[in-house]
Amino acid sequence: MLGDSITAQGEPYWSKLSANIVNLGESGDTIPKVTARLVKIAQVPRCLFLLIGINDLLNNATPDEIAKQYATLLDAIRARSRTPVIVQSIFPVSTKNRWGQKNSAIESANARIAAVATTHNAQYLNLSAALQGPDGALQPAYTSDGIHLSEDGFTTALPH
Repeated sequence: MLGDSITAQGEPYWSKLSANIVNLGESGDTIPKVTARLVKIAQVPRCLFLLIGINDLLNNATPDEIAKQYATLLDAIRARSRTPVIVQSIFPVSTKNRWGQKNSAIESANARIAAVATTHNAQYLNLSAALQGPDGALQPAYTSDGIHLSEDGFTTALPH
């Protein structure tokens, strides 16, 4: 697992998928920071999950910029190995999050990320639908602060 604070906070839940998962989530990480951290990863994983992008949006990156950053990240991964890569969607946020992030930007970024994943031979995994309410926002029961997932949010997002 490679990503930001959402990835990092998911440690108890990701480990339910497999005892062999290494969580390299770091609070505040952005796509360029993850790309730079690739050189520090000594062991090539059998599979790499990416969950990154919300901080880029919070730092005013556009969906097009995020797509370009993802392409650079996936190119850097491919330069190191042919490890299967699973790109996870940026999760929706609640309508009342303290950062003022809008789901329309997340949806636009996710559409572009999905396209980049396809062109870079990566699988795109949309976990957002399981977390969204009828309005497309993160359901209140699935978050503690409007962006980060609660225990119920992680449990709902994980594949069963």
